[in-house]
This record gives sequence, C-alpha cells and structure tokens, in this order.
Amino acid sequence: VHLSGRASILTVTTDTIFADVLRKTVVTPPLSGIACSLVAAGTRIAIVDPFLASEFQDRGVVALRFEPPVGVRVAIVTSVHRRLSAVSQEFIEAFRAHVAGAVQTTRSRRREASSNVDSH
Repeated sequence: VHLSGRASILTVTTDTIFADVLRKTVVTPPLSGIACSLVAAGTRIAIVDPFLASEFQDRGVVALRFEPPVGVRVAIVTSVHRRLSAVSQEFIEAFRAHVAGAVQTTRSRRREASSNVDSH
C-alpha cells in the first residue's frame, strides 16, 4: 500500500528511503486510515504513522517499529483572529494526553520486545 494524494512528510521520507528499491504497489489510498483498513482486510503492508496504527491493533493490524526512525511531527493550528473555545482547549489537552500516552505505550512495548529478545 502506497499513500497517494498530497505528499506528506511521511510519504516523501519513505519514498526517499526506498528510492532504489523495486516496489510493487497494489493500491494507493489517499489516507492512512484507509491503508490500515486495507491491511486489516489482508493487504500485506503499509507504512503509516504510529498513532493511527495503534487505533487498528484490535482489528488484526500489527504495528512494527520502522528503521531507520522517521520522526512524526504534528501541529495544532489555530487562528490568531479568534479565541479558542473551551471545547477547543479541552480537545487540545485531550489530544496532548493521548499522544503522550501513545508515546509511553510505544516505549513500553519496545522495552518489552527488547527484553523478550534478550531473554531468548
């Protein structure tokens, strides 16, 4: 699965990494969520951000660490002309907490996987 549409940092980075690799692209969905759904339905592999991948783990998708690491950066965009509503502020706080939790979970899984490899 190869993401299409407007080039995201992740798409550009992985295209650069795999520039010299012969790839067989089966489908080019415009969104990572569609890519994860296709993997859950049996398509072999997709490269997506770890936050989205974690949402599909209960649907048969296994998220593996990508090497070399590709930094995932996001931004919260607001207008300088309009004050944030209470709901918007709550969303930002909840989003930050979710991201922090996802990062912590990923780090814990990496430690567990590393210790399982070391113990065998």
